[in-house]
Amino acid sequence: MGGGSIFYIHDSLKYLPLEYDVAFPKEVEINCVQIFPDYTKPIICILVYNPPVENHKLQFLQSLESLLYWVERDNVEYVVMGDFNIDLLTDSPATRICRNFELSFGLKQLINAPTRVTLSTETILDHMYVSFNDKIVQTGVFSLTNSDHRFTFFVRGKVKMESSSTIIKFRSFKDVNWDKFSDEFKNYDWNCLNQVFDSEEQIDLFEKIILVKLDEICPIKRKRVKISSAPWMNSEVLDLIKSRNGAKHNFELS
Repeated sequence: MGGGSIFYIHDSLKYLPLEYDVAFPKEVEINCVQIFPDYTKPIICILVYNPPVENHKLQFLQSLESLLYWVERDNVEYVVMGDFNIDLLTDSPATRICRNFELSFGLKQLINAPTRVTLSTETILDHMYVSFNDKIVQTGVFSLTNSDHRFTFFVRGKVKMESSSTIIKFRSFKDVNWDKFSDEFKNYDWNCLNQVFDSEEQIDLFEKIILVKLDEICPIKRKRVKISSAPWMNSEVLDLIKSRNGAKHNFELS
């Protein structure tokens, strides 16, 4: 049919070819490989080539849905990518099924730019569905050869999140001379309180006098602080994580 698929895996990576008991139309190519990157979870990569045969599109998608159910049972991160020959820029029963994959399996289709460009048409035939969209740092398409299909890619890594922060107000009592503070109140003319007959107003006035004196000796300061996104993460947990990673590294070297 003029197409096909092939995996290139860096020789530094461990991998395991996988087979699932799912029947596809005979013209369809499906290759599954589980890759084991260092210091991260394994990823199942499913490479698809669906030739441009109109009468088996729905059968292909039904088989792909069955395959995804099997992959979901493995409870690992995965990506489904390749030439689907289903144009996501159009509205058809096949494209609606592809959109439903995102909802049904919690996937994200990453490619939004045309992947096949001719003099008269632009189509998105090459799809890329991932189960780990929160770890995607870059996606795109580019032309490398004279092929009418563009290359698609994604970069998986740690997404740098902007740390949340807030402004706190505080008083620093570190250098306060409490003896001097006490003497000022001993010598203060408290008769002003007698001029107020309501007890609630007397309390308010007393608090205001105290706050004025506090502002003189230790004024309110403002400081920007980071809001912890994981309040349970403390030094003990960090030490345990470090110890665990060290044990894992020693095991891999043995």
